[in-house]
Amino acid sequence: MSVQIFAEPSGGIFIGNGITQDGTFTPSDVVEGPTTITYRFLDASGCEQIDTVMTEVIALPIAPILDCSNLTKSSASFVWYSQ
Repeated sequence: MSVQIFAEPSGGIFIGNGITQDGTFTPSDVVEGPTTITYRFLDASGCEQIDTVMTEVIALPIAPILDCSNLTKSSASFVWYSQ
């Protein structure tokens, strides 16, 4: 899943792992852990400005598997485990 990142002033470019120049960030394209996103733009005087943000990409949790084989009309027993 990708997310669109916006910055002000508009018209600059994004630089970094997992992000396109127009600001589409795809966390699955980045190794887990901290990653830096940089935004470069020209200010009103025509001078280049750079702003940087550090973000952390974490793994999605693994959904547990539910074993319903022990179900009866009068009782329920669940065993949770992950793959």
